[in-house]
Order: sequence, then C-alpha cells, then structure tokens
Amino acid sequence: MNLDITLKGNPLDEVHVINIWGEKVEFSWEYKIPRLFRYQRSELETLINNSPKKDLRISTKVVRWFLRDLIKHPKFIIYTVFNTKRITTEAVSLDDLPLRVALQKNQQVFWISRNSIKAGIFPSNLDESLEYDRLRNPSQFKFLVRDAESRIDFQPFRNINYSFYFPEKLKNKKFGVEYELFQNAEVLHGRVALSSNRILQISNTRKEMIRRSPGYIETHGETTRVLNTFGVAQVLEQGVFFGSNLNWFHFIVECLTRYMAIPEGESKGIPILLESGVHPNIIEICRALSKTEPVLIGPFDRVEVKKLYLCREFGVNDSIDSSPRSELLLGIRKRLFEAFPLSQKPELAKNNYYLRRKANLFRPLQNEKTLLKTLKKFNFRCIYPEDLSVSELINLLNSANLVLIESGAAMTNLMFASNCVKVIEINPGDGGYGFWRSFLDPFGLEHSGLVGHRRVFGSKGISSDGYAVAPGELRKLILSLT
Repeated sequence: MNLDITLKGNPLDEVHVINIWGEKVEFSWEYKIPRLFRYQRSELETLINNSPKKDLRISTKVVRWFLRDLIKHPKFIIYTVFNTKRITTEAVSLDDLPLRVALQKNQQVFWISRNSIKAGIFPSNLDESLEYDRLRNPSQFKFLVRDAESRIDFQPFRNINYSFYFPEKLKNKKFGVEYELFQNAEVLHGRVALSSNRILQISNTRKEMIRRSPGYIETHGETTRVLNTFGVAQVLEQGVFFGSNLNWFHFIVECLTRYMAIPEGESKGIPILLESGVHPNIIEICRALSKTEPVLIGPFDRVEVKKLYLCREFGVNDSIDSSPRSELLLGIRKRLFEAFPLSQKPELAKNNYYLRRKANLFRPLQNEKTLLKTLKKFNFRCIYPEDLSVSELINLLNSANLVLIESGAAMTNLMFASNCVKVIEINPGDGGYGFWRSFLDPFGLEHSGLVGHRRVFGSKGISSDGYAVAPGELRKLILSLT
C-alpha cells in the first residue's frame, strides 16, 4: 500500500501506521513529486459525493480548486511541493484493513481524506465539511494524507440493501418534533441509526440525506449501502440519537432542537450519542441537558443500543431556517441557564465585547487591525468564542452591554445573551441581515448591521472572499448605541 503524505515541518518520525488488530505496521518512505491535480480531483469528487466525472465538468472545477489553494494558501502549495513523501507499508492482508494513520503525540493535527476509505485507510472524520476544513486552513494540520493506493480489493460497504424508514408525520406540513423508541438498534460512525436493515437517520427528505452523506451512505445502482464498521461494538442499555453535525450552528438549530421532543424528566440520565470530533462545547451542552456523559462514536465504530430514543422533526421547508424552531431554542436556552447559573445580574452589565474569527477562516476581515484601534477607544475586549466553554460564554454574554461580531456560525452563541445586549453584526456584503435577525428576534436582542466591501488584499493575506469595514461607519454606529 502507498500513501502520499504532505508534512508540515518534518514529523515523519512521529507518524505511525496501525492495523485493525492494533499492531504497528512498518513502512519505508521516499520523496515524491506531488501529484497536485490528482489530490485536488479526489478531494473535489469526495466533497460533492463521488459523482461521476462526466457530471462534474471536472477539468474546470479542479483548476478552480487548485487556483483557490494557490491564491489563499501559497505557503501550503510550496511545502506540498517540497515536503510530500511516498510511504510504502510492508505487506498487509485484507484482514489487516482498515489501517489507522496518526501522530504518536497529538491526535488532533492530521488530515486524512475521506477518499482514503477506498484504499482501506481510516479518514480523520466522515463529516461532509472535512474537505472544506482542509481548503479553508490547511496550515492547522501537521500532516495530510493526500492520496492512498492499494492492490487489495477492500470493500468498505456492508453487503446489504437497506430500505428507509418513513414515519407518517414526516409528510406533515406543520412543523413539530417527536421521538420514537426502537429496540435493538445500532448507531454507526455517530451519524447513522439503523434497525432491522432500515436506515432511521433523521432527515427531512431522504434524497437530501444521501446527497449530504458521502462516506457512510451511498446509492449503488438500485441499492442503498452503508459504510461498514470494524472492531467490537459497544453495547448500551439505552441512548438518545438525534443526528450529528460538527458545525456549531447546524448542530444547535438542526439537531439539538429535536432533543426537546423528549420530556425533561424522561431524558435525564440517558446518554446522547455523538460522533467523535465534535467541539468540547457540544459535549458540554449534551452533558448539561442529559445530566450524564455523552457517548462519542468514531468513524467505522458502532454502538448497539437495546432501547434507542430516536428524535426527529417534521414539516420543515428549509433545513436551516430557525424561525419554526424558536420555541425549542428558547427551551434549550432556559435549561442551560438553569445548568449554568449567572454570576451577576445582566441589567448591571456594562462590558463591550468583540467576538473575533480565526485569521485563517474563509471571509477574512482584511482591515481588522485598523478596526481594533477604533474598538480600543470604546474599551472593547476581544474574544475568540470557540476558546471559551459554554458556561463561560453564558456568563460573558450576560455581562455584556454591546457585542460586535462577524457574521457566521459564532452568532449562534448570542442565544445565550440577555435581552439587554445590543448586537452589531459585521457582514461581508454577500447577503442581507434577515437570516440572523430572524434567529436573534426571539431572544429580544437589539440587532444592527454594518456592511463591508470586498478587499482581496489585506493583513490576512490574499483572499478572493476577503472584505473590509469602514472604521468611521463603525465608530458612528457604536456611538449611536452607547
């Protein structure tokens, strides 16, 4: 088996390969001129659900994919050229697969494409955003498995044709949530629920679920297949499953709201099943709501549940529209406030906060350094919200008078703010304020917006989706609210 690995620095001595039995697999390596377009093509095909090339206009899209990397991450392209190694493992058999590739010291800084499944390698996760994470900020990873080749005929999917479970209420046009009990069910990869060869995973339309599920569910001719699992299954007496998403907004709005279908007294002490790789704040929320530790399920892992609470929603026209879920979000907020008592009364709050985005994310605010000088005059404290726990966020936002925040998933955190808080949303100009205003209105927050303008060059490098905000306009808006 051959693996092309791009290394940041030279941690090759930290890389280890483990077979399914937990035994170390020896390997040799050599420098290899990287096959850049092949890497890009496999990432792109995986990202859009392994569609046939004839459906991709692949030559144009791979070029665009590569050029975006070249413009946004030129350093990454350079060290790909000079620091890509071809690893060749010693003889392995079909019984040894799938293999795990990781670092000995740190398990959170490597990237392994979902496309590697085909060669018998564990990907670093199965989330549909994995390739986007690589595209947005490849420098966060210490090494990347870009391509895998094997002469062994590894079949990663179960040899079963699964059917779909269609509850009647899914056809209901009126929004609602409910739960159903299943005996002797399975949850695979933290993302798929099965029972009696039926797929139970929550989705508003089953066609959409398959389209967004490369790596664990796929259609193959006239059949529907599910990605296999390996190793010994964990067995639980009972558990709760409501779907999974690694994105903070999508998890809270699309998944967690379904949990409110179970009465609070009945759900207490029953663990929530999550996929591994979720942010610690997701774990903290689930622990606080269920009063017990959640169960994390990794790629290729499965949990057998003797009594599974399956939470679902029905009557959803737009999967990301928070409007019909407002009451459920308020219910989540109330229960979290009970779990994490406030350290001070919100009406006494006088603090100003700026909730920042990491520099390497998409839509970079190119003149942030200039804005920070303006914010310093108004005593704004700068915060990266992902670095705080949920309990810390709740107390911080309830000590706030004014919050400045860039448009994006971090605005979900404002559901924890008191209705005394005034919010200024910085928008890159690629959309209006209606989306987040409809999210914030049920919480009684005063919401203002400031539209930026496109700026390709700036302090955060070259970016086609970068933008800037006029400091004078920001100053006027802050003065009007204070």
